[in-house]
Amino acid sequence: MSDKLAVFTAWPYVNGNLHIGHLAGAYVPADIFVRYQRLRGRETAMLSGSDTHGTPITVRAEKEGISPRAVVDRASLNAIRQLRAVPPEMPPPS
Repeated sequence: MSDKLAVFTAWPYVNGNLHIGHLAGAYVPADIFVRYQRLRGRETAMLSGSDTHGTPITVRAEKEGISPRAVVDRASLNAIRQLRAVPPEMPPPS
């Protein structure tokens, strides 16, 4: 088994707010797995990306009278703000 591991997780479409399903269904399980692998001594990278060319973005842009790029930029900043509000480290049990 290789000592190096890459874990990939997809970001949601950047056309709306994040919700608990994003965390519970994609990010938390991957984060737990990556942390476990690191505890075992494996060199592990967790990478993600986002689909910024989907139909929902185009539809929203047309509805709001703005460019798809403006929708993506606004929603990306919002997603970053929301993700930063999630505690990056859970406190150890007492």
